[in-house]
Amino acid sequence: GDYAVLAKCPKLESVALMGCRGKFDAKDFVNCKNLKTVDLNGTVITNGEQLAKIKTLTRVSIYSYSVDTTLADKLKKALPKCEIDIKQEQFFQN
Repeated sequence: GDYAVLAKCPKLESVALMGCRGKFDAKDFVNCKNLKTVDLNGTVITNGEQLAKIKTLTRVSIYSYSVDTTLADKLKKALPKCEIDIKQEQFFQN
């Protein structure tokens, strides 16, 4: 994905992207051992189900017209202690 370089930061704890034009590919981040929060607003996400593999997550917040709304249920099942907020809308306009 366009933000894969961020996943190379060994102490990465949070990703917050607002209205970014690139694609956030969740599979690029499955090996981030310290990642706690993912906040995407108006940013396209691909392979969102891969977030379920990141057991350190405490919050996932995605507001994007392109997000699959069934992703919330999948993540809640895989990450029961994680706060999940996923909506097919966005607050930031490009």
